[in-house]
This record gives sequence, C-alpha cells and structure tokens, in this order.
Amino acid sequence: MGSTAEIIDDDRKWLYSLSESEIEFLVTLKKLAFQRAKAIGHANWADRFDLKMLRFLGFILMRYVKDKAFDLSIPGLPISPAVFEGCNLLKSDFKDNDICSELLSFIESVTQKHSNEESSGVDTKKRKREKAEEHR
Repeated sequence: MGSTAEIIDDDRKWLYSLSESEIEFLVTLKKLAFQRAKAIGHANWADRFDLKMLRFLGFILMRYVKDKAFDLSIPGLPISPAVFEGCNLLKSDFKDNDICSELLSFIESVTQKHSNEESSGVDTKKRKREKAEEHR
C-alpha cells in the first residue's frame, strides 16, 4: 500500500474521472446515509460513509444494476454491455474482493426475499405492525 499522499492522489484522479451523474449518485448515497442515520437517532454514523465507503457502495450498486439489467426482459428496451462501459464507478480494484462477493450475495438474498413476499401477497406493512405489537 502506498503513502497517504499517493492514496489521496489516487482518490483525486478517480473523482476527476467520474461523470456528473456518477458524482450526483455518490452525493445522493451520502445524503441517504445521513438521513437514515439521523432518522434512527445516530447522525454520527453518517460520518462512516467516507469517500472509500461511498466508492465501494457505488461499485457494488452499479455492479448489481449491471447484472440485473441483462436479466430484465423489457420489450423495446435492448440492453447492451456498451451502456456500462463508460461507467467509472465500475472501474475499481474491488472486483476480486471477498467482501464484495458477500455483499452482492446479501443484496441478492434480500431482493429475492422481498420479491417472494410481494408475489405471495404478503402485506409487509401489516406484518411490520404485527411484529411491533408483539414487542410491546
């Protein structure tokens, strides 16, 4: 691993490589983290979402979108790999990281659980209310 100056320089180069929409995406992730942390009474947790964390989350989310985009079958909307070629959020050295694979698996399982609940007609608001009443 390089010196702090090298790391900062790498981060700066990476930030300059991002498009305006990619930067807006990262800013929105940061805002979302802050809002959620504030909503649960731990606004200081949002500080954990530094550039490195946002870069990792951006990479994971864009990789997930890329993988799912080819699974969708939307008539009249052909998805080409070229759509994602210019995405600098996907250009990272996290690709072979075990944590990345674990997080993608977790996202996939949560997504699958929610889609199963929706398809089975489970009323999630009703279920959440029932769980809250059980804990009282």
